[in-house]
Amino acid sequence: YQFRKFAKRNKVLVGGVIAVMVVLIAGVIGTSIGMFQAQSEARKAGRMNEYLKGMIAFLDPSKTKGHDITLRQVLDDASRRVDSELTDEPEIAAELLQTISVGYEQLGVFDQAVLHSKRSLDLLGTLLDEDDPRLIDPWHHYGLQCFKANDIPMAEQALRRALDLNRRRAGGADSGVLTTIRELGHALQVQGKQDEIEPLIAEAMEASKRLPSDPRMAAQCLHTLGDILATQHRVVEAEATYQRALEMYRQIQADPVPGDYLVLLRDYATMLELFQRWPEAEVLGREAVELSQRQFGDEHEHTILSMNNLLASLRAQQKLDEAEGLARSVLTVSRKLYGEETNATTVALMNLGTIMRVRQAPGPALEMFRQVVERRRTPELSDELELAKALGGEGMSLLDLALAGEAEAPLRECLAIRERLQSVNHPSIMIVRNALGAALVEQGRYADAEPLLVSSWDVLRNVPASAGQVRSDCLARLVALYERWGRPEEAERFRSLIAR
Repeated sequence: YQFRKFAKRNKVLVGGVIAVMVVLIAGVIGTSIGMFQAQSEARKAGRMNEYLKGMIAFLDPSKTKGHDITLRQVLDDASRRVDSELTDEPEIAAELLQTISVGYEQLGVFDQAVLHSKRSLDLLGTLLDEDDPRLIDPWHHYGLQCFKANDIPMAEQALRRALDLNRRRAGGADSGVLTTIRELGHALQVQGKQDEIEPLIAEAMEASKRLPSDPRMAAQCLHTLGDILATQHRVVEAEATYQRALEMYRQIQADPVPGDYLVLLRDYATMLELFQRWPEAEVLGREAVELSQRQFGDEHEHTILSMNNLLASLRAQQKLDEAEGLARSVLTVSRKLYGEETNATTVALMNLGTIMRVRQAPGPALEMFRQVVERRRTPELSDELELAKALGGEGMSLLDLALAGEAEAPLRECLAIRERLQSVNHPSIMIVRNALGAALVEQGRYADAEPLLVSSWDVLRNVPASAGQVRSDCLARLVALYERWGRPEEAERFRSLIAR
């Protein structure tokens, strides 16, 4: 009663005192929370430090007994130690498992990448609400790893989850939303779900009308939209979108050049390559290489990726001296940066083998393809589609060396993998069917060869005009089949098509 009477007579004084008390109490609470968070972070840092010390100890020469330790062994040990040392620290364990998964992914060990990424997601699920935006990146990354491991249905599920979370977070034009739409579109396309892709494209197009005010973010959004359109072969729209993104980046005039600008150059060039617009792709590819070398030097991932991108344009235009030199440079740098038994070096070896075969050096090409096949059969570098490419190269090199009997087995295995992974009338399948048919012709097995050669011609006759070598090879093999089989009328019919 006395306090109320005093407060009525001294409202200003009492109000000021209460305000000060509120500030002080809030400060004490904030300080207490800050101290608790600091203690928590310090404890986490301490546990992380112990874990890292263990990783370094694993590399102790006295324990490795002079043996070289591979990155795969380091990752395997790091995974075991998460299980044994961090069972009471799910937050730290989740972060480390995600990092370990990326390591396996970079080595091309996709089954282990998926396993560790899923374990990280499971732990995060116990720590975070299911709609927490911090789950966006883990779900997105898990989806990409499932895609690389050829578990496309699971990739679709994960990417849909990431997209749903991303939509709730962003609500409008956002590079994260568009990126997830792009990757989900890939997963749907591989499964032949074209009807489900169209709504995604419509969403992406609508989002592009509300671009962010940040020029770089806007350019990223357009870049991703261009990728989406390119995957659907909507070339005119994709090219216009890529051009807008390029203009935005060039207006920013950032120094150093943003890495995403280099990625845009490569993606745009890749689309042009898909439609055999090789000279235009070469211009973009050279710009990407020059910028990468100037900014990062020769021994950098961006430079290697840009060189590989340019390589395709040079090979297609028969600029084989430059292409071989570039391929050898990429292989040398990949060996130095990543080591011999790695995905990057294996890809570089495959590229060089392809160029050597085009240069009519089947002997060296065969040796390179066989090395790639051997590596792609290991758990560390397992990749079925890449294995199929190497088997195809091996079989065709054996054909070039007039070893048709030996060529049959790798070509049949290549065909079986491609028919399992790709659409029925995919041109790559038909090229292998055609080569296998040629191998059977050389063995005198004409009745077995005919359906392979005829069915492949029915598809390959419609490949783009710039791929004329593919068509002429196919026709020449049909002519050889019917001439040797004693059916001159059919041989003459296909011979007349070669001239046309």
